[in-house]
Amino acid sequence: MKEDEKKNNELASSDFGISFYHFTGGRGTLTTILPEIVDKDKDGFNAIADCNDNDPTINPGAVDIPNNNIDENCDGVALIIDNDLDGYNSSVDCDDNNPAINPGAIEILDNGIDENCDGLTSIETIVLNDICIYPNPAKGFLYVDNQSNYVCKLYIRDLNGQIILVKEINHNQNTIEIENYLPGLYIIEIVNLIKKYRRFSKLIIE
Repeated sequence: MKEDEKKNNELASSDFGISFYHFTGGRGTLTTILPEIVDKDKDGFNAIADCNDNDPTINPGAVDIPNNNIDENCDGVALIIDNDLDGYNSSVDCDDNNPAINPGAIEILDNGIDENCDGLTSIETIVLNDICIYPNPAKGFLYVDNQSNYVCKLYIRDLNGQIILVKEINHNQNTIEIENYLPGLYIIEIVNLIKKYRRFSKLIIE
């Protein structure tokens, strides 16, 4: 076999597939095998373009759903909407145009605004006088006596407004373990969801 004929029999590739050159009796024939088009999820986008070819809702033609940490349209970015840049996306922020209002904010008493997005606004100050919290300063355990006729919720927040504990407060005495929290100043919030009352108190953990 001549050297140039040997070269022509070698495998050659192109952008359109794999081509084989065959020479028989001095005449050459060309056979081209096109690559297989794979679209497992049948969404109209092949596996090369589709960043998740097992999910038909994810492809370059999809609409990105905000705040779910999924890149639906395969642009390499999961859409997150946080207009006021307060660290809380629009799905959980009840006013995404005001950075002072978000689930981590501390409620301001008696202003008619729901700063912490819990669905309640402060309408009165210290109205739950039948709930007693002690000792303060506290170390190890905190006791809450609820002599009201309602089950309440207790929130403990750090000074950044982040909720570090949520507990349902039943009737009579309730014991809360706090020995795993760092010493410092905290904010206690007790909410009566039925009467829409809330009480705030400072708590010192030693």
